[in-house]
Amino acid sequence: MRILEGANLFGTFLLELGVLAGAAVWGFTLPADILVRVIVGVGAPALFALMWALFGAGSTPRFPLRGSWRVALELIWFGGGALAWSTATTPLIGLIFFALWAINAPPTRPSPRWPAAGQRPDRRPPPPLTGANLSRTTKCHSPSAAARKTAGRA
Repeated sequence: MRILEGANLFGTFLLELGVLAGAAVWGFTLPADILVRVIVGVGAPALFALMWALFGAGSTPRFPLRGSWRVALELIWFGGGALAWSTATTPLIGLIFFALWAINAPPTRPSPRWPAAGQRPDRRPPPPLTGANLSRTTKCHSPSAAARKTAGRA
């Protein structure tokens, strides 16, 4: 089962790269001046990457989305990539790209990526500061024995 999950994650990673590549190809093939094409060809993938870094990047997004919000993000993200590919090349390429995402996206069971309806993500609180943890934190903030000796001499 772990092999299938790893293959699914690898496929998702390749599709994410495909979204960035599609946005770049779309920008560089616009029927506009060269300056506009360069700005859009660099800016469009940068905006896609920013959106993914803020809301969808694996297990470490700045603002993690769950449930239907995550589904909406992925539809916008991968749908935008498919639209970019279909506009830059042919509609068939965009359709194939979207179909690959649709095949790869929904796993067979709820996960942090697609939790079940009403399911909250697993978030464990930090361990309480008692016993060994408390003694380690107080040692970090107390002056060392060498500092106490030099302070006593002065």
